[in-house]
This record gives sequence, C-alpha cells and structure tokens, in this order.
Amino acid sequence: MNCSEDPSRLAENDFLSSFAFWTLGVISIVLSFFANAGNLINLFVLTRRHMRSTMTTLLITLAWTDLVPPTVVSLNNILFYYFLPHL
Repeated sequence: MNCSEDPSRLAENDFLSSFAFWTLGVISIVLSFFANAGNLINLFVLTRRHMRSTMTTLLITLAWTDLVPPTVVSLNNILFYYFLPHL
C-alpha cells in the first residue's frame, strides 16, 4: 500500500493543507492588513509639522521600514494561495 493510498495519510494531508491555508492564506493576510494600517496611522500622526524632533524622525523611519515585511508576506501568501496552481 502506498502512502498516497493510506486513508490516515490522506486525512492528515488534508488537515495540514487546510491548516496551512487558514494560517498562511487568511490569518497572515488579515494581520498584515492591520500592521500596515497601524503603521500608516503612525506615519499620518508623526509627519505633522509640529511633531519635528530627532525622536519623531526615528519613529517615522521605523514606521516606514515596518511597512515592508507585512506587505511582502501578504503579497507572497496572496500569490501562493490564490493565484498559483496547487500541485
């Protein structure tokens, strides 16, 4: 009997595929959306004219750089789970 014919292996594979889809395909995209929304709100507040200081400049830089990882992760997951054919 092959591993592909074993019902317990098939059930385990289905569970792992479903778990990966929900954690990487849905939850990570939602978390990335909230992370980017929070960073954009920080940028909106910190770039006000009366908020000019060295610390504010550092916080603005941090908010800009924090926009990159959630964006890359969410784009990667969107491409992988929604547009690429599953083998």
